[in-house]
Amino acid sequence: MSVLLFFLMDVFRAEACAIAPRLGDQVQALQEDVIVTWDGTTQHLIRQAYFKEEGHDFGFIVPTPSLPTLAERKASTNPMSVLHEQTRAKEIFESYTAYNFTPVLRMFFARPQGVTSTYNSHDRIEIYTQKVAGMKATVLQPDSPEALWQWMEENEYPASPSLQKWAQHYIEKGWYLTAFQMSNDNRDARDDYSHLKSSLVDISFETDKPFFPYREPAPIMMESHLEPPPTLRRTRRFNLYFISSFQPKTTLGEEGDMWMSPYFSAEYPLDGFEETGLEDILPEKAWVTRYDDRLVERPQKDLYFAPAARQDEIQPPPIYRQKKEEVIIPVDIATVAAVVVGVLIWNQGQSSE
Repeated sequence: MSVLLFFLMDVFRAEACAIAPRLGDQVQALQEDVIVTWDGTTQHLIRQAYFKEEGHDFGFIVPTPSLPTLAERKASTNPMSVLHEQTRAKEIFESYTAYNFTPVLRMFFARPQGVTSTYNSHDRIEIYTQKVAGMKATVLQPDSPEALWQWMEENEYPASPSLQKWAQHYIEKGWYLTAFQMSNDNRDARDDYSHLKSSLVDISFETDKPFFPYREPAPIMMESHLEPPPTLRRTRRFNLYFISSFQPKTTLGEEGDMWMSPYFSAEYPLDGFEETGLEDILPEKAWVTRYDDRLVERPQKDLYFAPAARQDEIQPPPIYRQKKEEVIIPVDIATVAAVVVGVLIWNQGQSSE
């Protein structure tokens, strides 16, 4: 999510979400999937991310307007996968006929073709600490930026100037900050490409204004006027699903401009969430809105959700794909057959004279 991943201040950031490793290491967020649910009083912020890392551990901070409750979401079916599948564009296949005049002998000696696919000692500011989803999480409520900086230094995470400015915004509002520490020792948390994958972490809290912490600190490499290493990835995938009783108008800031148009937005049947582990936190009328964000540098404002003036369904345009139905006509056999037929017709004509 647009949580702030924080580390040592004298390293490059791979991307705009403040990702950076400890000294000498590298960490990149490749993809983030986030579900935000709100029933009118309680918000749930559920996140899963994929990282490419070289190092032992790294951390990130999540701001919330009230004291959060932390839990791991376990289900037989990953809700991210279910939502992605149910909200994607419909595929329409159109068949067409292609005639293949390959000689039959060449079929036996032809080389097989490969299959291709088109298819991220200070004042006591600690409220509590717990283990959740394989990570150490500490909920903090600093009363000053200095208290947070000292806590971070004692935990070997000195803050950069951009991180200090980012956190001060929430400290002045009296918000809570939850610091997570994620280690790469757990090899079971790898995907098929050996990327580190976080478990589904559910951060729930009371609020009358549902939001998503989208704002991020300025990149360290921009502060230092340095160029990032050429090996660092410059794109990331961010998929956001907002589930409530209404279609939202999502703005940058509480009264700001509209963020972006939804990719998908429609009322969703509750039985579609079976076995996803979300059944206990959904409103009676579930309206699902999906956003696909590919921005590298994000605007410096959080996202806020409020009912849109119009509650019209939004469906992505269908994707048309062509399905080839090949008719094989062995040209060598056809040629021989034509010759034989021609000869027979000629002989028949000669015998009738």
